Amino acid sequence: MAKGQQQLQDEGDKARKNGVDAKNRADAKRAATIAAKLAKTPLTDAEQVFVGLIASKMNNGRHVDKPSAANILKYSKLVGRKDIKPEEE
Repeated sequence: MAKGQQQLQDEGDKARKNGVDAKNRADAKRAATIAAKLAKTPLTDAEQVFVGLIASKMNNGRHVDKPSAANILKYSKLVGRKDIKPEEE
């Protein structure tokens, strides 16, 4: 029996959504793996300077003084590693 146009579109939408969901799950798993590898790594000097600079700008009253969304995202990824001390040899 032939499928109608609406049924074909519904099946196509469902297949696309499943594909996007699978890609998002794979990306999330990859990001979690990278985060786990870095969890015990101390910040580099440049990253420490960046975290300090953004932390000082976070609560400024003027909009032009606040960090951008990209800097806030980067800060949120780095701030968890802020207190890890480098191993001394």
